[in-house]
Amino acid sequence: AYTWSDDIFVKMLFHPHVGIGTRVTVHVSGFSGPDITAQAINMTEGFTLVLCDLKCLLETGQSGNMVRDKAALIAALRF
Repeated sequence: AYTWSDDIFVKMLFHPHVGIGTRVTVHVSGFSGPDITAQAINMTEGFTLVLCDLKCLLETGQSGNMVRDKAALIAALRF
C-alpha cells in the first residue's frame, strides 16, 4: 500500500487463484473535487494497462509497451 500524489491511497492485494494463477485487487481511495468520476475512470484505465503490460512481461519476458504507448497517445492529444 502507498499514498500517491494528491493524497490518493492505493492498496494492492495479490491472492492465489485456481491452479497457478494470481488474482490482483486494487483499492484506491481519496478522490476529491468535482471530477471524482473521471478520476476513478482514469485510475481504473491506468491500473488496467499497467497490470496487462506486467502480465505480458511475466509470460513472455518482454513488455507489450502498453504503458509507453498510452503515455505517447496522451502526450499527442495535449497538443
